[in-house]
Amino acid sequence: MSFGLKILALVVASLTMASAMAQTWSLSGDYATNANPNGAWRYGEYVSGSFSPLAWNAGTNSYGVGAVGNTFVYQNTGGILAYGIQPGEISLESDWGNAAVRWTAPSTGSFDFIISTGGLLANSGGGYGNNFALSGVVKVKGTNQTVTTVTNNSTFKINTWVFSQTLNLGDTVDAVVFNPAPANGGNTQTRFTVTQAVPEPASMAVLGLGVAGLLRRRAKKA
Repeated sequence: MSFGLKILALVVASLTMASAMAQTWSLSGDYATNANPNGAWRYGEYVSGSFSPLAWNAGTNSYGVGAVGNTFVYQNTGGILAYGIQPGEISLESDWGNAAVRWTAPSTGSFDFIISTGGLLANSGGGYGNNFALSGVVKVKGTNQTVTTVTNNSTFKINTWVFSQTLNLGDTVDAVVFNPAPANGGNTQTRFTVTQAVPEPASMAVLGLGVAGLLRRRAKKA
């Protein structure tokens, strides 16, 4: 193998190992009861333009009180679609307020985001969901982001944001579903994933040692 190919092979191997170390956060996958804050996640609502956390309520199995006249965040723990929320997914219930989830950067770096609000306008248990999806916003450090795609027809309503962002430790990204009018269909499915590629220090060291060794051997031959 030529010197150039050896270098290329080491670089590819190192990048592959670094890629394997990518860290991912998932709103549904990370969701935990009675834990607010929950790692990088916060569950709450927007009040007077500011994020406010909601306390866990064991009686309604939700952050906030899962009842008429309240704003709350919950996970569909059943095995079937309910109020437009797929099994295992998270709902921001904004019939009487502005439900929100907040992700806080645990370190400085570049992060990839895929966020969507909305889903099927499906009836279940006397109500339906995702009616307020088009009132959803994503805020990075308090600034509204541009929606990437919008689907709005008689079957489903979905807003989607796909973007990359360099953040400092402690910077926030919020997904919010605002209550635009009367209380009706406020259950809103929200999907929120974040990925950061984290280089593995050991792989970087291996690359450096390998390159140094090849350079020494090449110098001796010369």
